Amino acid sequence: TIGVEDVVEAGVLALEAGASGLLVTDGANTSMLFSGEECFRIEPVRVEPVNPVGSGDAVTAGMVVALQRGGSLEEAVRLGMACGASNAAQVACGVIDLEQVAVLKEQVTLERV
Repeated sequence: TIGVEDVVEAGVLALEAGASGLLVTDGANTSMLFSGEECFRIEPVRVEPVNPVGSGDAVTAGMVVALQRGGSLEEAVRLGMACGASNAAQVACGVIDLEQVAVLKEQVTLERV
């Protein structure tokens, strides 16, 4: 979309263009969070994938819930990534297991790069 293939370069360009933050996900692969002057690598939690359809939407929904509850951006990413992983472990789209989400949320790691 913006003419670059490197995720970090794309994140920097998005911030320079006026975005206040950016989360780039890639399914079960490493994700990247760009916020202000900070960049984080997010290692996804591992689940037995059943149906990944809707997992990106589940990430977004989890982040929105955490932010509306007054959580930090890091807390929002942890909840969002846990929701996305839980969705992928379900047969139906857009379904999460709240108990599983609580466990997975603690396993999400953010590493400043």
